[in-house]
Amino acid sequence: MKIHWILLAAGLSRRFGENKLLYPVNGKKLYRYSLERMAALAEKRQERLVVVTSHEAIRQELAGKKAEGKQGNQPDPPSGGIWRLL
Repeated sequence: MKIHWILLAAGLSRRFGENKLLYPVNGKKLYRYSLERMAALAEKRQERLVVVTSHEAIRQELAGKKAEGKQGNQPDPPSGGIWRLL
């Protein structure tokens, strides 16, 4: 499988004070702006998009929306849990 797009949706948001990826901006979670733009471009070009996240809330939100329904996790990574949604 060839991957053309990778969206890194991770980080601790220490300075922000809460998970900035889930922070609503104009009624949409912040990470969704990048995700929707990248997904549209990947689909147009018939390429694959992979979302890498350490946030369970994002993983759960995206798990049911993936066309192929594949998901995997990397056990015991140093960051405490990175999910790859393919």
